[in-house]
Amino acid sequence: MQAHLRYLAIASDQPEATADFYKKWFGMEELGRSAKGDISITDGWLNLSLLRQPTGDNEPTGLSHFGIAVDDIEAFRKQLAQAAPNVELKKDVGGLHRGEYVMHDPNGTKISVSALNYHIPQLKSGPMRLRHMSLCVDTGVELRDFFTKAIGFREVKTSVTRRESGADALPFFFVGDGQINLGFLPKKIMIEKPDRKNLLPQHTEHGWFGHIGFVVPSMQTFMDSGLPGKVAGRDMAEYRVWDPEGTAIDLSQQRGFEVDYDHWERAA
Repeated sequence: MQAHLRYLAIASDQPEATADFYKKWFGMEELGRSAKGDISITDGWLNLSLLRQPTGDNEPTGLSHFGIAVDDIEAFRKQLAQAAPNVELKKDVGGLHRGEYVMHDPNGTKISVSALNYHIPQLKSGPMRLRHMSLCVDTGVELRDFFTKAIGFREVKTSVTRRESGADALPFFFVGDGQINLGFLPKKIMIEKPDRKNLLPQHTEHGWFGHIGFVVPSMQTFMDSGLPGKVAGRDMAEYRVWDPEGTAIDLSQQRGFEVDYDHWERAA
């Protein structure tokens, strides 16, 4: 695959405290800061940018949008035009904290695009990696088709098997880029057991960015360290915790996340 999930933006009114949280608990390293207080950190693969929210801004804090890195922006532009002609790729500000381009998926979710790998140096991947992101949407069919045909991701075996068996009245779809699993969860179900704290009207109308997930090397050591969590009871995670912005974080050691068809990333 020529496109990979390599960026995650969290809107924050306390970027320093949130950056410290991810450094302390997930071993992430700082990439740099902006004059207005944006902070970018990395797990060695992904740029996690904490974008400072202006005081009094009505926009919610928490998960904002994600981004893909592509090998060739012109080839990607052509592929996008053929597979999703209604999706427009526009210029963005670029730099460390954002991509050089931006677009919106068919559900309206903002997607950053970079041909510069979001300025992530060739760092050695740490013992803990972000391996999962999820969106809560009306239906995952259109998004599955968009990400497989226009972006080049693959639907993973878990998604195909559950869908073909009719296990879910409202299907859960999952795709992967070989490194990270991206899920599309039915909004109707998730609104009853939200994976995002303090859902706002703008979330429930169009859907929302749900949660993220990490593979950790030792669940027992991690949970004994003092960060509270609870059993998640999900396909790909054993526990769940929250960051200072209220972002739900699924943690997995043994179950892992399916990042490509029948290819799982686990602690081992």
